[in-house]
Amino acid sequence: MVLLANTKKKKTTKSSKKKNTKNRKKKVNEKKQTKNKRTKKKRTKKTTKNKKPVKKSSKKKTKKTKKTKKPKTKKSTEKKINPSKINTKKIKAEEKKDIVTIIILTIIILAIIVFTLLTGANQTTNLNDANQLNTNDQNNDTDQSDIVDTNTDLNLTKEEILQKAQELQTKLNVEIIDSQLEIFKNWYPELGLENNLINECIKDNNYADPDLDIDDAEHLLKITEDTQLAGMLGFEGSTPGIFVNGYKLNGYKDYNNMKEIIEIAKNTTSNIDYLDSDTNTYTVSEQTPKLYVLYNNDNNITKNSAENTLNILENKPYDEFFTSFFEDVEIIKKDYRDVSPNISDVLKTLKVNSLPFFYLDGNIDLLSMDENTLEIFNNLFVALPSGGHIINEPQSQYLDYSILHSEKDFVYGDENAPVTIYVFDDYDCAYCQKLDNEVLPKIIENYVDSGEVNIVIKDNVIYPAQSLFPAVFSRCAQEQGEYWKTHTKLFDEKESFGGNLVQGIFDKYESQITQLQNQYQQLLGNQ
Repeated sequence: MVLLANTKKKKTTKSSKKKNTKNRKKKVNEKKQTKNKRTKKKRTKKTTKNKKPVKKSSKKKTKKTKKTKKPKTKKSTEKKINPSKINTKKIKAEEKKDIVTIIILTIIILAIIVFTLLTGANQTTNLNDANQLNTNDQNNDTDQSDIVDTNTDLNLTKEEILQKAQELQTKLNVEIIDSQLEIFKNWYPELGLENNLINECIKDNNYADPDLDIDDAEHLLKITEDTQLAGMLGFEGSTPGIFVNGYKLNGYKDYNNMKEIIEIAKNTTSNIDYLDSDTNTYTVSEQTPKLYVLYNNDNNITKNSAENTLNILENKPYDEFFTSFFEDVEIIKKDYRDVSPNISDVLKTLKVNSLPFFYLDGNIDLLSMDENTLEIFNNLFVALPSGGHIINEPQSQYLDYSILHSEKDFVYGDENAPVTIYVFDDYDCAYCQKLDNEVLPKIIENYVDSGEVNIVIKDNVIYPAQSLFPAVFSRCAQEQGEYWKTHTKLFDEKESFGGNLVQGIFDKYESQITQLQNQYQQLLGNQ
């Protein structure tokens, strides 16, 4: 894509840009040291409000000082298709190996903003076609199907339409960033941000710049990594997404809900030794199948989740299937640590990492299923390559949740607290704002200040036009040790830089967007 090509052109100046980045970080560290000296005498009681982030660049210092202890390594792992069967170590290796994929994902997120507007209700299908514009028909010979007759009597090829869309996208991004930044600049004194340092950081992470050096855009990469992780964990297009240690919560939860999960997490012990087991095979019974429903008996969370799944199966449209199928199939409910050796081998071989876990063991050929029952069975159950079947249901506890941890995270509170709350949010999300304004302050007062809990905010940018630049701005503020104040301020002032402002900018380009839409739809019709 254009942005990738331009990125390569900047290699001749990379050393000077790297030097500028290092100088900025050096200034940031000097500012922090000065600020620490000024504020040390003013502190009269323990507070976590201005706790400094754990940063990769200060890793050596972390080992020498007591103030910035390295946070405990948290454990988790999952992939979107079947989260309970994913090996944490493999995922981590793949993430490092696939950094190029992450970069491309960042670029795609930015490049499709205009097409998201253009394609309306047919957005998914059309976006896939739009992405193909850059890869198909790259030869110089243009056949008749590549020509589009427009209202302005221009004949545009696929590549020309894509170029126009990218140019329009750049204009929109530039104007949105400039407009939001003008608002943010008024907050610098209140947030304690040094103007030159924040502006240099924004420049390094300016995704509207076609000559962006992706190697210097460390905050943009971090935001992309967290957004990608959110999708892997099932939070794609959904905020807020919350983890309390390994317990997954979808959507907004009030303080009482959060308090209950925190107390459970404080008393949860997980046996994950089998995740490192060398066992790589298991035996499938040749007897009539049995459905094993495995959960964590330490509390009711995974047990209730399992019961909810079974209740769904007992009701329409599965009620007839349930009555027929489970007339022959026995349901065995067990704690995942209290199973037979063979089922234990299943857990070890599959590296089952999340609960509840539904495993059908046995020979399904012994069941008499009519055509309708067999169709429902195939829709509900997934056949495993090694034998047996599973039900892919949403998981509520992850035994190993280390994938949630990143050295680049900002940790609010005691980094060694036994419970970590991970929040995946978006600065244009109303329920994220509600969580931040109403729930987190109570958690801070009752759990964070006492050292029992810490909080990590991760970006899940699902409204990039409105919230990508605010996310970049907050991470640039993190360099100066002011992430939490900036994060809170962004939610307090969400209405000033969010949807209404962005919609006003899009309205200015309505005629150009409409023209591109017509051209693009005509192109699709001619294919």
